[in-house]
Amino acid sequence: MTGQAKGVTTEKRKILEIKGLCHYFPLRESLFDMLIKRDKMLIKAVDHVSLTVYKGETTGLVGESGCGKSTLSRTLVRLYEPTEGEVNFLDFGDIAKAKGSILTKVRHHMQMIFQDPYSSLNPSMTVRQIFYEILSVHKICPRREMTERAVKLLDMVGIGNDALDRYPYEFSGGQRQRIGIARAIAMNPDLLIADEPVSALDMSIQAQIINLLAELKEKLSLSMLFISHDLRVVEYISDRVAVMYLGMIVEEAPTSDLFRNPAHPYTDILIKAAPIANPRMKNAPVVIEGEIPGFINIPPGCRFHPRCPYARDLCREEVPAIRFLNGDRRIACHYPLAAI
Repeated sequence: MTGQAKGVTTEKRKILEIKGLCHYFPLRESLFDMLIKRDKMLIKAVDHVSLTVYKGETTGLVGESGCGKSTLSRTLVRLYEPTEGEVNFLDFGDIAKAKGSILTKVRHHMQMIFQDPYSSLNPSMTVRQIFYEILSVHKICPRREMTERAVKLLDMVGIGNDALDRYPYEFSGGQRQRIGIARAIAMNPDLLIADEPVSALDMSIQAQIINLLAELKEKLSLSMLFISHDLRVVEYISDRVAVMYLGMIVEEAPTSDLFRNPAHPYTDILIKAAPIANPRMKNAPVVIEGEIPGFINIPPGCRFHPRCPYARDLCREEVPAIRFLNGDRRIACHYPLAAI
């Protein structure tokens, strides 16, 4: 975690500033829809998201599966094209529409760790070839230095150099994810986007990967956007946390503030429903009533109101604007818990 001496005020530098970012998937039309010229239906997987990642900090993004977290991450690295909005990164300005050489330069500074270590590595390439490819494409070092560079990167993530001439299928899931992390840091990026990096791994391996990411963040002075549905992991590794529901950010606050005193009903229920990693303690029987409505039939007003125990008429009619609450907290709720 980052900190500062008492009495010293320093302005944090924004490394990534997302403003009103959207990514909509057009729903496939039937022949009947085309004949009657029905308006195209859109799946609003990311809907006017605004979020900031500060230099040297880890911002956690949490929410239930299917809420749009992975779509957001893929839109940021331009695997998906933004529908609208801005993505201001470092000194590049808005990269939402960047192309060609500019986008190549951006990817030198922004790298992604993918969720599935089994599909994120090319199965037909050895580890050596995987590293040679990225080091040569981005001109990181001369070819004569590539082996030394690859060995150093593998060592940083706890993999021996005997891995160089082996194929991805010869490694366990945890080892593959370590190789994926080594590949991501090969270009000395400023920002890592980690999309559910431990969800596909055994519980015994998850803590090792999380600790590795925390160590690399400090050692390499990285900033990180860490995406997960696991609140325990997000609380451990993040400086700030944003909570996402059905494509929108509903609350954002410093980690300690958010977990100690959640203001949005959805955040409160998520925290209370999270399993406790202590076999001697019984979890409270807290569940979120109902199912996520889905992006096709988004409810009017507040998107969480069909499942919210505090919903009122205003919640069913008017979309709450996201606003600052108590200083450094942002929330999209008509009736924050602090006011109920």
